[in-house]
Amino acid sequence: MRVNASVPNFAAAICFVVGSFFATAASSAVTYTYTGPNFDTVSGIYTTSDNVTVILEFDDPLPVNLSGVFSGGTESVIGFAGFSFVASDGQQSIDSSTATSQEMLLSTNGAGEIDFWRIRVENASSFEIGTFNVSDFNLCFGFDSGRQSDNNEGMVGSIFSGNCDSRAGAWIFAQSDAVPEPSNMLLISIGMIGIWAARRRLLIPDSRLA
Repeated sequence: MRVNASVPNFAAAICFVVGSFFATAASSAVTYTYTGPNFDTVSGIYTTSDNVTVILEFDDPLPVNLSGVFSGGTESVIGFAGFSFVASDGQQSIDSSTATSQEMLLSTNGAGEIDFWRIRVENASSFEIGTFNVSDFNLCFGFDSGRQSDNNEGMVGSIFSGNCDSRAGAWIFAQSDAVPEPSNMLLISIGMIGIWAARRRLLIPDSRLA
């Protein structure tokens, strides 16, 4: 039996190379999760079991030594690639799609860790969530002013809030493992099928030489 040397190995190799070239990993999500201390001053709907949490997501880790000219040397990250957020105070949540106002000012140290921040978000219902750690000022709060009503004599009703003073809370960094996108997985598969087909043909005897 003679191996058929006319198999289009070159075409199979091209399939594999093209598939591998385009099979770049998808961008991995980078998240920074803030957990604040429990509120120590509360009113209305808030309890001392509530606290502020914030999850920030980006396409890439924040730069090291990030700083700006705003209070405490922080810089706005709203325009960073892939930026989105979810903030909660235990009673309400505000995210990138529901916020009507947002302030996202951060700074990082030489290791890329968030060390100072000024975060405040608000939605159309007049709910506010915030956490500050700027210079010597630490604060986290949930604020519900939407329970006020205007009776033509000024605003009346209750403003409910939860606060923690002089305690900063902490950030945790996480980066998900990069995985190939479905389209790239298809290209890899095409390349592997090409290699398999070439190998199979190489093992088939040439009937003309039998």
